[in-house]
Amino acid sequence: MERRAFLRRLATVPVLGLAVRGDVSDYTDSSRVLEDLAEEIDQTDLTHADEVFHLSNSVRRALQDAEAGINTSETERARTVASIKHSIAEILAIIPGVDSPPEQPRIETEIDAIESAASYYRTLQTYLRHSGDLYIDISRFEADVSDPTGEPSLPDEDLISRGDDAVVRVKSEGERLQNGGASPVQSLLPDTERVTNLSEELMENYEIYVTAQQSYSTTTEYITEGAQSREQGGFDDAEIHFRHAKDHPTIDFPESRREYSLDEKSLTLDEYETVISLTQRGARKMRESCDSPGTKQSRESFKEGLNDVIAARGVFSTQ
Repeated sequence: MERRAFLRRLATVPVLGLAVRGDVSDYTDSSRVLEDLAEEIDQTDLTHADEVFHLSNSVRRALQDAEAGINTSETERARTVASIKHSIAEILAIIPGVDSPPEQPRIETEIDAIESAASYYRTLQTYLRHSGDLYIDISRFEADVSDPTGEPSLPDEDLISRGDDAVVRVKSEGERLQNGGASPVQSLLPDTERVTNLSEELMENYEIYVTAQQSYSTTTEYITEGAQSREQGGFDDAEIHFRHAKDHPTIDFPESRREYSLDEKSLTLDEYETVISLTQRGARKMRESCDSPGTKQSRESFKEGLNDVIAARGVFSTQ
């Protein structure tokens, strides 16, 4: 299956042991790395789950490079020289007409900015990790449903709350840094308001996907149990299972997001609505088949319902 091959490619994306870039030699390179990262984030579609997934590697690499840059011997030497010059300037400031130096050397202000920006990106990295886990779980469910031999497992529901909490922290950290007055840190950050807004939107979409997959899974479980009871002649038990399936709570698919999909291979929300609708319609026909056991009408109703359920599963195979 194409989706399963895609998941295998995701699994090969390196996430650990990223090498430090050879051109990071001091704190000025750290600033450059973070500026480049900010630009990349500003150019990334943060509602596109696959782009967000791969962005995680860029953030990880940039953090590693930025930390390496501020800890090099070149940076340490520059800090020492700046500190000596600052001390001399403070001594000279006692002379009338000589201006006092800033509270700390410029290099220390720039390094503080790098460390503050790195703190923001580490917070963002936590969100990106939860987002990536959700993306993989949702994609794996779709791949498993489309595979006749697959055994679908639902996404980890706790990832939704963890992702939401991470976005809140990203928002708080971004607001703190952007509202702190003029500072070198702002040039090292992306549009933090945009990051927050689009991350919140992606999390909302994840929640709809997870809810839809849970609904589909629960409904098909009821249908399977009902079909087994019906096959064994237990029409009363079958009717109960089919009724549970058809009465499963409906899902609100926002009109403005019906064409949305996590990536080019994922089902759109409109397709998920089709899946849920077909499955529940199939359950309704199966339940109706229990009203007159053993009759031609009963067999035809069950067959029609089964065809709807098969058609619903087939939607996953079109991707």
